[in-house]
Amino acid sequence: MKKRGAFAVIELIITIVVIVLVALVFVPAVIKIQENARLGAIQKQLSSIVEGGKTYLQETELKMVDYNTLVKRNAVSPAESIMGESYDAIVINSTGGTISVTTSIGKKISVEY
Repeated sequence: MKKRGAFAVIELIITIVVIVLVALVFVPAVIKIQENARLGAIQKQLSSIVEGGKTYLQETELKMVDYNTLVKRNAVSPAESIMGESYDAIVINSTGGTISVTTSIGKKISVEY
């Protein structure tokens, strides 16, 4: 009886193919989960800007305030760009509205207040 090695070449090839197929299925899912987490973090930052802006407007009795003023007056912490978005154009109105940013991949995230 001939002694068999640990794995034959065909078994190794099949194992590698299976691993590659599993990776092809799970890698896009992990990337999507990461993207959704980043979008959620951006939405949370927008909500914080709205809350800080509303509080600032109540305290100062102004009609509107822009994001940069809120940062300069320490009403909000500077928002860190997560996906290439810019917060500089955000303006909070005392009458309410919607603020939004667009990420570098073209996703628009909005918060109504």
